[in-house]
Amino acid sequence: MEFMTVNLNTATEEELISCLEKNITTAKEYRQQIAKLKQLKNNLLSEKGLSSLSQQESLPIQQAERNNNQENQEFEEEIDYYYALINRLNYENIKTEIDKILPSKENVHYEKIMLRLQAELLKSIKEAKDYLHSERLNDNDIKDLNDEISFKEQIIKLLISHMKQVNPPISINKKVLENSLIFVPTISGRIRVFDEIDSMPLEYYDELKGLFLSIKNATFKGVKRFQGDYYSGISEVRGKLMRVVFTRLNSTTYAVLTTFAKKFDSSSAYRSSLDSIVQSYRQVENQLFSNLDNPDFLALQEHYQKVLEEKLSISKENPKVKQKVIYYE
Repeated sequence: MEFMTVNLNTATEEELISCLEKNITTAKEYRQQIAKLKQLKNNLLSEKGLSSLSQQESLPIQQAERNNNQENQEFEEEIDYYYALINRLNYENIKTEIDKILPSKENVHYEKIMLRLQAELLKSIKEAKDYLHSERLNDNDIKDLNDEISFKEQIIKLLISHMKQVNPPISINKKVLENSLIFVPTISGRIRVFDEIDSMPLEYYDELKGLFLSIKNATFKGVKRFQGDYYSGISEVRGKLMRVVFTRLNSTTYAVLTTFAKKFDSSSAYRSSLDSIVQSYRQVENQLFSNLDNPDFLALQEHYQKVLEEKLSISKENPKVKQKVIYYE
């Protein structure tokens, strides 16, 4: 029971799909065996009434397990984010949009994410085929299922093609394409994230700078999609301490809603505050979309971007310098 590997540069689409299908089965078998071993361990410990390891000896193991569980959870949340974007594709925009929603090749998990997305699509295709052959369906249902299967098979081929693409060398004079940031205003017209940054300790600034950069360069550090209809389309990028909440307006434009410290992530007070922030965003959402081709609006956002960079460049060694901020009228 071993995982298959293939050479991504030489493997055919059929070989890649076969590899993915076998690895899905292998992963399922491994999970079942791990679950059995964990249950056996728990039963043995219950019988003994204590662990065979001393508390001091078991601490590094427990910490390693926690770290591993956290890494796995973060990876699953990253998969959830990209898979949700894939599910929003349709026949009309698939070829023009898919490259814009996939993870950047600068993402350290790029290959793992891409293979996992293909695995999830294959799983969905298998479920559709099983349903197709196990139920009495009318002609329209059969057509819809076959269309869904064909569409997801097309997506898999595009994902494989994306993985095989070699990034062209960047000319010294060629500017690297970056995502644009749109700064969501409060009801009074102020930019919320500026007020939040001004109230934060300076030691948070470097991490915030990295999180904003990850939205701009499409690496989306520690990305997580909020669940539920109320938070539809709302996600966050995460560092050790900080979070930046954002949403995708189009393939290269992202609206920034708020920033906050991790310690408030699970508090009811924070959740209530986030609900209010999302509600405020919904009130201006259509206005933001309608202004995405407005030169004056985009120029204002570029000004805000410079203000953000100026604010986050402040440190104890580089004291705060007041900069005039032009707010929405």
